[in-house]
Amino acid sequence: ATVAPTSIYVSKADEAKKIVLNFENMFADKVTCTFSSLDNGSIFSDIIYTSERKSKKYDLSKLPLGNYVVEVNDLMKIEKLSLTITKEGVEFSNEESQITYKPTVWLNEDNTVDFNLLALSKDVKIFISNGDEVILKEEISGESSVGRRYNLNKYDGQDITVNVYHAGEDFTYTLSL
Repeated sequence: ATVAPTSIYVSKADEAKKIVLNFENMFADKVTCTFSSLDNGSIFSDIIYTSERKSKKYDLSKLPLGNYVVEVNDLMKIEKLSLTITKEGVEFSNEESQITYKPTVWLNEDNTVDFNLLALSKDVKIFISNGDEVILKEEISGESSVGRRYNLNKYDGQDITVNVYHAGEDFTYTLSL
């Protein structure tokens, strides 16, 4: 299934420092919107229930001039868009939005683990560990879509951690075999 990106756009011209996040194309019931300053980190975060609303307006007029990132995080992906607040308003380009899809990690009854990721040809590093011991390490480059099955039968009854590093993001999953 294809997941359409979130659409971020500036509201009316008379409200130059306000933006609207549009959630029309979201498949998740809940998304987290985080605004961050490139200098000072996270400024504020907001949880939106997309079944209740399809858009939300944010007034950025109280923020100092400068560069910011808005991040929309749902079950399947993280979308980031850079914003610049100027005296005239908010500048950005929807075409420069960066989408990182999240991996899915599934434990099967036979202690195999299925891993799937829409990598879009970005590098992926997978580490599977049992406590402090790395039991599997895989680095993947150039694949648009990654699908793997790992047999972890010999670790039956133990907790396993799967760490995935992809597109500047770190995803961690703990599985009890």
